[in-house]
Amino acid sequence: MRELTPDTALAFTEWLSHAPRPHTGALRAATLEIEGTWQVNLRTDGRLLHDTWQAHGDGRLLWTHEGIVADLIRHSKTGGWEWVRSATTAWRILHSSKGPDAPPSIKEALTAVLQDQGAARFALDTTRLEAILASSTARGIHVDTATLNATKSEMLHTHKLLRELMGFDPLPDANDAATLAWLTKHGVHVDATSGDAWGRRTTDRSALACEAEAVYEEALHLRRRLPKVFELSRELRRGKVHTKLTPAAQVSGRISSTGPALNNVAKDLRHLLVARPGHVLVTADFDGIEPRVLAALSGDSKLIADLESGDPYADAAERAGYCRISYRNAFKIVMISTMYGAQAGRTARQLGVSLAEAERVRKLLWAPYPLAKAWLQAQTGLGTHRLDSGRPLGVIDSEHARPNLIIQSTAYDIFQDAALRVHDHLPAGSHIWMPIHDEVVIETPTQNADAVLKVLASQMPSNVRGVRISAKPVMLGSTWRKA
Repeated sequence: MRELTPDTALAFTEWLSHAPRPHTGALRAATLEIEGTWQVNLRTDGRLLHDTWQAHGDGRLLWTHEGIVADLIRHSKTGGWEWVRSATTAWRILHSSKGPDAPPSIKEALTAVLQDQGAARFALDTTRLEAILASSTARGIHVDTATLNATKSEMLHTHKLLRELMGFDPLPDANDAATLAWLTKHGVHVDATSGDAWGRRTTDRSALACEAEAVYEEALHLRRRLPKVFELSRELRRGKVHTKLTPAAQVSGRISSTGPALNNVAKDLRHLLVARPGHVLVTADFDGIEPRVLAALSGDSKLIADLESGDPYADAAERAGYCRISYRNAFKIVMISTMYGAQAGRTARQLGVSLAEAERVRKLLWAPYPLAKAWLQAQTGLGTHRLDSGRPLGVIDSEHARPNLIIQSTAYDIFQDAALRVHDHLPAGSHIWMPIHDEVVIETPTQNADAVLKVLASQMPSNVRGVRISAKPVMLGSTWRKA
């Protein structure tokens, strides 16, 4: 193989202009091999490769098996590389993350994707977003290490007190039987330790039972958060974490975050993640995208109108006999969770009511929206489905999962389009810091914050089948936490 250097750059440019597409490559340590013909030492000539390809590539893409852009950035100390794409990600667009593995041949995988025009178009956007997000992985996300350590110490102290009080460790799954026995002994009756089962608990209303409920609520809180604190500590490198962001890694197409996973950080732990010095975080997320997608797909004009100018969540609370103001947010959670098949136990926990009351509430939730309710009930079977974006729906495991998957997948497709629009209009020095569900967080130099707010206000709002999906920009400041 020839090596790209300043002396061979002209020959490489000539080769690039005539080599047949698609171009394929592989990363070996700090060396990038291209078509088995050229190799590039990224540490010495990575910038040369990037600049040459940008100037003379004429829109050509380099396809590799996995997303390697973060490694290219680290080795070359050069940003960009949006022209390097993952064939594996493109394959997942066609077959979903639960489908067959991609073939060993990159060109074979791409040929299969290109035969499906809808999948091919969507794969180009998805692999581009993946390359864009790699800059956040390479740069790293700063962590407030002092607060992280203090939080961990406080949680470990609470954990110690729980073990002493209960006589065993209530956090491991292996001790669930002991936990249930302890609760029963103290007058709390529940058939499992999960959150949904906890919502169906009954008690003898004694002071001892009330105290036991409070103790186990603390254990549940710790059970959900302590592992995340440990994960952040374990993945910490020089004050930063380098989470890998991979689109299409979930069956809905949504972006996964691994090493550490940041898409499931509890809201009361998000302040541990911070902007770089001299930078701030600015965010925007869609306002109720799931019910708006449901309204659009079902054509329920009443739900569309209420989402546009009314407040279906407050109306649902009032319809069930609750205060429309104080219970509005609780009923928003309940309505969305029932869209995805949540059972009465979860509703009881969400509202803090008995199982019987939860069942009564659930009968009233969707009464004004017959078309939306009928659409949810009609989504049966395991057959294929083509989304509005043109991509095929992911593998459906069960009939119960079908409406959830269609709504979540459509919502992601809308989000991806919006994220790319936002990226393309960001001022210099600003970048997508974290995509989280239906929210995009931007890290920007402090002096550019107002410009980023304007970009989010103009580029984030979207629509699906004519149903408007709004997004309100918010200045977060130095930490990932809304005021």
